[in-house]
Amino acid sequence: MSMRKDGKGSVDISLLVEHKSRPDKYTPVQVGGYIFSGYQQQIEEGRKQLSPIIPILFYHGEEKWEYWTLDRLFADLESELLGFLPKFDYLYSNLRDASDEEIRALDNHFLVASLLSLKHAHDKAWLGSNFSLVMTIGLANVEGYLGQELVVYCLHQAELSPEEAKRLTKKLPKTIRRQVMSTYELLKAEGKAEGFELGAEQKSYEVVSNLLAAGKFTVAEIANFATVTEDFVEKVRADLDKKKKK
Repeated sequence: MSMRKDGKGSVDISLLVEHKSRPDKYTPVQVGGYIFSGYQQQIEEGRKQLSPIIPILFYHGEEKWEYWTLDRLFADLESELLGFLPKFDYLYSNLRDASDEEIRALDNHFLVASLLSLKHAHDKAWLGSNFSLVMTIGLANVEGYLGQELVVYCLHQAELSPEEAKRLTKKLPKTIRRQVMSTYELLKAEGKAEGFELGAEQKSYEVVSNLLAAGKFTVAEIANFATVTEDFVEKVRADLDKKKKK
């Protein structure tokens, strides 16, 4: 809920957060789909008044990527036709431009840990040396599925061996150490912890498999989270479906 500029009342606002690990000029199409799906959901909920949805795009890739709107996908289109295109803005934030100090100044600790891990997703040395810090911040008041995904993501991106992960985990506060170890033991029990020691593609395969099994993410979200292409996610899904049929 946000107060109006004139101070007369307030308005409900929904935030739609998307993140990308690589440039994608078709992002406005994807975000637009999310926006209208959100409004459709509000209608199905029987709301008398729709609330605006504000899209926020976090980018944490290594390549440069500028803000890109939907109309730029239609080259040399006459102004008369541009009027028929859906027009919307989104808040664009390149995490690479934000300092760690600015990120750590945020109030939500889990958000801080998530943004730090995304910003440094391509810096294995940073993730390894700051693994304990990220876990301490992110898991301080978070348990369950969200906490597990943060642990899996950091282990995967840092490419920590089981021995190194256990060594770093010993430095954590007791309650947080228990969460990290329980997640690791769960992966180990499912035969997925070994993926952290395998080749890059196999590691990605294991992470994508976990996210597909959760059944809570779209192909695009999984691709962003695991820093792979959507085609790779589809190939993993097809491979898993084949295994189920055997």
